[in-house]
Amino acid sequence: MEDLALTISDVSGRVRPKLTKSIVLIGMMGSGKSHVGSLLAKALGLPHRDSDTLIEREERRKIADIFSTEGEAAFRVLERRMIERLLGEDLSVISTGGGCLIVPETLQAIAKNGISVWLNAAVDVLFERIKNSRNRPLMDAENPRQRLEDLLEERKNLYAQADLVVEDPLAGIEALVLKVLITLEGYLDR
Repeated sequence: MEDLALTISDVSGRVRPKLTKSIVLIGMMGSGKSHVGSLLAKALGLPHRDSDTLIEREERRKIADIFSTEGEAAFRVLERRMIERLLGEDLSVISTGGGCLIVPETLQAIAKNGISVWLNAAVDVLFERIKNSRNRPLMDAENPRQRLEDLLEERKNLYAQADLVVEDPLAGIEALVLKVLITLEGYLDR
């Protein structure tokens, strides 16, 4: 574990001075955007901003409540505004909601003002991570696993527009953070 931490530190030390845009983590629910984002931000000495958490804080209610009372479209407007605002602030690592890219303006804002990283994981992995979650309004379905598979199919072409794609190696969160950093370093060195 110490070697891995040292490697994360080494790579992040090389990456941080090269960053001119915020890093925006995208991907399906359960892909690790919030957890990876927190650790990645810490490694880079940047603030971590989770768009879902910030929306809930500002709205003083859960995303599930926004979905149930106002609908997904209203939530996507709040989400777009939040992400655009975060991209206009100081450098940070931004974790987004899984469906943020379905709004073209959000996709465009991220493409223009951030470095997008798709955390890509297999449906089985995603489902295992989220199957017991009660705070995922889009998973309120008769067959949640099929719903997850359908959502991924609908969104994968949007996710594929990311600047970087990092496959989940199933080797633990630190390994995933390291993989993001190494991929980011290669991107910045081009």
